[in-house]
Amino acid sequence: MIILKKYNDENEIKKLYKKHFNKKLIINDNLIYCLYDKNIIVGYVIYKIVNKNVYLDWIYAPNYGKILMNKLEKKFKREKIEKILLNVSIDPTENLKTVMIRINFYISLQYKVYNIKFREEYGPLLYMKKEL
Repeated sequence: MIILKKYNDENEIKKLYKKHFNKKLIINDNLIYCLYDKNIIVGYVIYKIVNKNVYLDWIYAPNYGKILMNKLEKKFKREKIEKILLNVSIDPTENLKTVMIRINFYISLQYKVYNIKFREEYGPLLYMKKEL
């Protein structure tokens, strides 16, 4: 059974975060939810809520991305969230196929690009949103 639960100081998430960002996980005003498949963490998301909007800061769920996003959207709808916002980077040093998979993933979930920031060093940053 696949379930979504609020982060409860799991060491595995701290290790994953350290691996992804090379720094210690600091929660502050962020919320963290973990996706479990048979009590094994298979993904997590870090986000914050501002007014009726959710800003997704980090999503990690290899092979479970759509499941995680669908469960999050249901949760947000119950909480009367109106909009989900996220940023998608297009790093010029990244493999083209990887970038296309990531962009098409969000498009398949009905996210729309509403702005683009052109960054000289890191490549374009797509600002995406989904109205709930």
